[in-house]
Amino acid sequence: MIALTASTRDQAVGRLFEVAREGIYVGLLHSADAGSAGVSLLANPCLRRILGYADGVDHGTVLLFAQAHYADSSAREQLVSALLAGDGASDHLLQLRRCDGQPVWVEVTACTEVAPDGTVLVDAFVRDVTERRHLESRARELYRQLAHSEQIAAIDRTLADVAHELRNPLASIVGWAERVAQLPLEEKARKGITEILSASERAGRIIRTALHSAGRQQSTRAMVDINAVVSETLALRQHEQRSMNVTTETELGSGLPPVFADAHQVQQVLLNVIINAEHAMTSAHDRGTLTVRTMADDRRHVVVVEISDDGPGVPESVRSRIFDPFFSTKQVRSGTGLGLAVAQALAHEHGGSLRLAHERSDGATFVIELPTRDATREAP
Repeated sequence: MIALTASTRDQAVGRLFEVAREGIYVGLLHSADAGSAGVSLLANPCLRRILGYADGVDHGTVLLFAQAHYADSSAREQLVSALLAGDGASDHLLQLRRCDGQPVWVEVTACTEVAPDGTVLVDAFVRDVTERRHLESRARELYRQLAHSEQIAAIDRTLADVAHELRNPLASIVGWAERVAQLPLEEKARKGITEILSASERAGRIIRTALHSAGRQQSTRAMVDINAVVSETLALRQHEQRSMNVTTETELGSGLPPVFADAHQVQQVLLNVIINAEHAMTSAHDRGTLTVRTMADDRRHVVVVEISDDGPGVPESVRSRIFDPFFSTKQVRSGTGLGLAVAQALAHEHGGSLRLAHERSDGATFVIELPTRDATREAP
């Protein structure tokens, strides 16, 4: 049996101090100067790495309680106050700053010994939990996305049920409108019947989109001219825009490759974004200018549609929520909060995307990207 002498014990402790995978700190604080960094007596290599000090620096230069290491001065004050009171700390979570300014999350466990003159000896373990925090943040984001997906699924089911209920009355409207259209009518009445049939056809497309979203009807996709879809969509809004004092400017790219899409569903995406922009502009100053641009990104095999308005823009506080189902900045009864959520879901279903551009300081720009080939058939 090997006898554990004082020398052997000290050597073992020294080895543990050097190879430990947690930061080890021994130092002094004084109640008379709570704002100072204190005196560092011992700091192991792991603590130096956590705080970003160079290997081999003197123990006295590794100042765990230096103000510069704390992203939040109030968090430092809370920890130091507890230590000076002799309360110690257990897995105390902090965000620190390394010597190079990079943030690092740590948990501090410390015990203290208070001397009569107010000097406090601090023995602390410092654990780097930055990676764990990142994983927790990612898990929260995945949970948010899952909740968003479940909300979209619930919306799809509700829309499908409503669509089924609307089918019969819509069929009656179309049927009677077609019969009336066969009668001799004045020009004004005939124009009204044409409007009814056109609106009914659009309502039918919306119903088919709702049923497809819920998986109850097949989507019909083909290679589609996005400029033609944009022009048709804007034509549908001409009458309403004139009454709202909204003017539209277009910058449609030439020679765009076709996109693989359901034209009616793409039109629904465009309409939802355009109507949202119209409401934002007219609510802000009773008029507005809508700008629609199209272009191709040949490198990524997508066609891009940008829809810009000169409204008040989207506040920073709600930008992360505008695509959430049932979220709306409109007054009560002015909106359901489903338009952008449904539009984004349809864009994603096509292998594309819908996002808010963040580079604008006034107004808002929504960017729609759609693939120019069948992305669902390509291997990942």
